[in-house]
Amino acid sequence: MMDLKNLNSRLLLPPTIMDDQETIIFSKLVDKVFSYLANMIVYVQSCNDTKLLPEVILDNLSWELNVDFYELDLPIEKKQGLIDNAILNQILKGTPTAVENLLKVVFDKSEVEEWFEYGGSSSMFKIKTTDQLDEGKYQSIREVIGLVKNTRSRLESFVLIRDKESNLSVGTYIHSAKKVIIDTA
Repeated sequence: MMDLKNLNSRLLLPPTIMDDQETIIFSKLVDKVFSYLANMIVYVQSCNDTKLLPEVILDNLSWELNVDFYELDLPIEKKQGLIDNAILNQILKGTPTAVENLLKVVFDKSEVEEWFEYGGSSSMFKIKTTDQLDEGKYQSIREVIGLVKNTRSRLESFVLIRDKESNLSVGTYIHSAKKVIIDTA
C-alpha cells in the first residue's frame, strides 16, 4: 500500500508507457510534489500556532476555514489573527461581538456603538474608529460587516475620530444694554 509521502507513481502507470523517459521524469516530479503536500498537511494539522505557518499556508487555510474579510494583501499579523479567530467568529456570527472581533483585526482601534447607547433608531449601530478609510476599504468593510452582523441590524454610520491638538484660542465677548425710549409728547 502506498501513501502520499512515499508515493511511487511509476508503479501506477500502464506497462506500455512505464519505460518512457519523459513519463519517468514526470512521475518523479509528481512523487516529489505529493510528498511535499503530504508533509505540509501533517504540519498544518499538528500546528496550532499560526505564527509558525508560512504565509502561503495561511492563505490556503483562510479559504478552507471560510474566513471573513481575508485578503491576500493584508499584513501577516492580521491574517494570523483572522485565522486564529475563524471558528469562534463563525459561532458568534450575528452578534455585536462578531462585528467587534472583525473590527479588531481590521482596525488598530475601533468600537461598535449600538442604537441604545447613543439614542438612535432601533436595530441601528455605528462604528467608531481612528483609522483612515479610503472608498475601497470602506466598501469592503461594509460588505464583510453585512456577512457577520445580525440580519435585522443596520450600519448607520462610520464615525472617524481624529485627535489633533490645536493652538486655536477661543474667546467670547458679551455686551448687554438696555434700550430706553423717552417720549416727549
